[in-house]
Amino acid sequence: MGEFDNVNFGAERVWDESHQRLTENLILVGALFGDNDEDLLRAKADCAHRMIRTIVEELPAVEFNFEIPDNLPPDQCELIRESVRAAGFQGVETAMMHSVEVLTNAIFDLCTSKLAEESHPVNH
Repeated sequence: MGEFDNVNFGAERVWDESHQRLTENLILVGALFGDNDEDLLRAKADCAHRMIRTIVEELPAVEFNFEIPDNLPPDQCELIRESVRAAGFQGVETAMMHSVEVLTNAIFDLCTSKLAEESHPVNH
C-alpha cells in the first residue's frame, strides 16, 4: 500500500499557509535584527497566528433590523437601506482597524522581544 498524507482543503488550508508564511517571515525578521533563536521565533509565530485566527474567527455576525415606513417610494427605501448598510460597514471597519492596530503592536513586541530597547523604539 502507498503512504497517506493529510491534506487540508478550504479554510484550513489557507490557515496552514498563512501560519507557514508568518513563521518564515518572523524568522527572517528575527535574523535581520540579530535574533537567531529559531525555536523561540517559531513559538512566537504560533502565538501570533493563534491571536490572528481567534480575532478573525470570532468576528460577530452583523445584522441590522429596522423598519422603513410603508408610504415611501421604492427608491427612497433602497436609499435608506444602503445608508444603514454603509454606516454599519463603516462601524465594523473602524472596529477592525483598531483590532488590527492592537494586534500589529502585539506582533511587533513578539518579533522584537529579545532585541535591545534602543534598537526598536516604540511610541506608545
